[in-house]
Amino acid sequence: ISQGSPVGVNIAGNQLIEMFKLPQVATGKRVKAVDYDRIKVDNEVYDMDPDAVVYRREDTYYEKEPISLNELPEAEYTTVQMYADKSLSSGGKVRVILVW
Repeated sequence: ISQGSPVGVNIAGNQLIEMFKLPQVATGKRVKAVDYDRIKVDNEVYDMDPDAVVYRREDTYYEKEPISLNELPEAEYTTVQMYADKSLSSGGKVRVILVW
């Protein structure tokens, strides 16, 4: 897993079972709307986990700052990348959103 890559983890009890790189499932230019379990980027709506996290990329070294989902529709970001636990066609949900 390379630096700056979103990851998922499987934990059983207090033990880490697995760590894996989340696949990038979509890229867009603008978040148009967000609700509890969906996000609209450009003209496409994606299923999103209610506990999805959003990071604003600070620089080319992938320093990231967490931000609120509520900030996304008003912000002027030009790139939106979404990562899910598995492919969206297999029932995956967006879990990490990276904007800049």
